[in-house]
Amino acid sequence: MRAGLARRGPTPDWLRVLAKKKGPRRGMAAGGGKGERILVVDDVEEQRQIASRILDRLGYSVCAVGSGEEALRYLSRASADLLVLDMHMDPGIDGVETLRQALRIHPRQKALIATGYADAARLGAARSLGAGGCLPKPYLYDQIRLAVRSELDKPSGIRG
Repeated sequence: MRAGLARRGPTPDWLRVLAKKKGPRRGMAAGGGKGERILVVDDVEEQRQIASRILDRLGYSVCAVGSGEEALRYLSRASADLLVLDMHMDPGIDGVETLRQALRIHPRQKALIATGYADAARLGAARSLGAGGCLPKPYLYDQIRLAVRSELDKPSGIRG
């Protein structure tokens, strides 16, 4: 089981449906992954699970953690091609501060900010650090597919 995907209690119906979907991974042919490493950072377990399962089906290698602090520990010993960062995490540091500190570890780190509601000032701060854009919640398959592929296809440069 991937980090951060431990489950407590019954599985919600929407997650069971997503997990049961059969068929080949879409992968590169449909604008999906080529095995790139994605680190999903969200304090809500169900959100980590949804994003992780969608990204896995798209052909990405996914790790998920429950806080900005956990993400920084992960990045201090490993790398990720892309971070999918929840904007608002409680307790602990938010997505913007996580990105700021991640850039000290990996100056070319790519990231998307995920949020259920817009906070223009925080989104502006994330973009000034080089975050590629905002991924709205609730997650939708095609929105994740397009946003992640678009960010990964951008040239890497020093950010922050």
